[in-house]
Amino acid sequence: MKDLKVVALSLITIAIFTGSLAAQNFVSAKGGFTIALPASGAKVEAFTDADGQGENIKWDLKEGMIAITYGNYSSGVSFKTARDIAYFFEGVKQGIVEVKPTTLVESAYSAGSFAGTSFTATVNGNTYRTRALAAMGTKYFIISGLSKASQPGSDAAILKALDSFEFTAPVK
Repeated sequence: MKDLKVVALSLITIAIFTGSLAAQNFVSAKGGFTIALPASGAKVEAFTDADGQGENIKWDLKEGMIAITYGNYSSGVSFKTARDIAYFFEGVKQGIVEVKPTTLVESAYSAGSFAGTSFTATVNGNTYRTRALAAMGTKYFIISGLSKASQPGSDAAILKALDSFEFTAPVK
């Protein structure tokens, strides 16, 4: 009987611990993704413009900032060719170039069925990371993180959060 109580207590402890970890993940049912950031700290803003609709999600953290923008282009606008996707990535890069970084490194990146590009820039001593994802069709994602040079360990914390981004549902 004592062993049964120990097992029951262990299972309850595991359930509580697992529940607290799950509470630390933001899950977007609309976007079909999760990221290891608290749902309670997310500022979600829906948008609709001439090209389509989506959401901007932002977290202000002591280590810096994380932002995710995802959207669906309307029926008349979409990624029909690899060239369309390349233009999208170039547009994201130009947005970064406009803030005049002292360094800018570009590399391939992917998540799920999405091909992408990762940009790492230094702006005023702070590290800015952006990951842009797109696939044939209408959906795109821009995942960004800005670490504070004045906050020790911030770059590693922001990178860890960005690396936790993953798709949880098939993206249509």
